[in-house]
Amino acid sequence: MLKDEYPKYADMVKQHYNLHQNKDVKDVGDYKFIADNSDENSAVFKNDKNKELVETASQFLDVPNILGQGEFGELVKDTNDKIDSLKNSNPDFDIVLSGHSRSGKVAVDIGKDRDIKTYAFNPASLPHD
Repeated sequence: MLKDEYPKYADMVKQHYNLHQNKDVKDVGDYKFIADNSDENSAVFKNDKNKELVETASQFLDVPNILGQGEFGELVKDTNDKIDSLKNSNPDFDIVLSGHSRSGKVAVDIGKDRDIKTYAFNPASLPHD
């Protein structure tokens, strides 16, 4: 059941918060953390068994940037660029997005625009939504 999948995707978002805080990042079940594809804006987990790559977005932005300007707009662009790169280097894998709060909003918007499976946890809403 779909709701049974949520905890693992939430845990991957939590692991990205760990990365941002310079704490140890752990694999989540069969999903292996891919440090080479991860950075301050997102962490990538790969599951070879089910051919799935999960990009978790977590960002730590100032409130004025939530309207698609500045750092937030850059996060959207960076996320789209990373999706393209992951798809090019892993053509047989499905991409999944996961995020919390403003990153959940980014994941929902990009997932909807690009038809990508998305798990968003308490996604932000903007005045124009």
